[in-house]
Amino acid sequence: GIWGMGKNSSRRGGEDEHKPGESRPDLSISQMLCKKALRTVVRYAEQNGLDREEEIREMLGPVQRQAIKSGNKKALKNILPFYVGYTLSLATLNPLPMLVGLAVTDTMEKDSKVKEEQRNVSEITSEADRVADVEKTGLLDECEDEY
Repeated sequence: GIWGMGKNSSRRGGEDEHKPGESRPDLSISQMLCKKALRTVVRYAEQNGLDREEEIREMLGPVQRQAIKSGNKKALKNILPFYVGYTLSLATLNPLPMLVGLAVTDTMEKDSKVKEEQRNVSEITSEADRVADVEKTGLLDECEDEY
């Protein structure tokens, strides 16, 4: 999935050796990288007197656009068997090709990683929104994973 933030993503080794001030070991590598990148953008915005929400939005814009584009391509690929079956059903006046196409489409959607990628992007966006919110995010929270 996008940034591999799902439950099956690889974990950092040495989880039992968690020390205070370290990044949480229950996070995947991609989640830790995402948090570090967000914190770096916030720190940069603060140091240069920039709007942190705008800077985070600028950083995540391409990620969100790519996720939408990728999701649309996969969704189109998944629904294609139904449309082929529908077209054959109209041409032959037989509903069987449409039903077969629907069954194939349903199977492909269940195996698809589109929902996982959408969930990952949603998690990234919610973390970005949390970090960008000046009123809710304190300076101590912003620096929690620095060491």
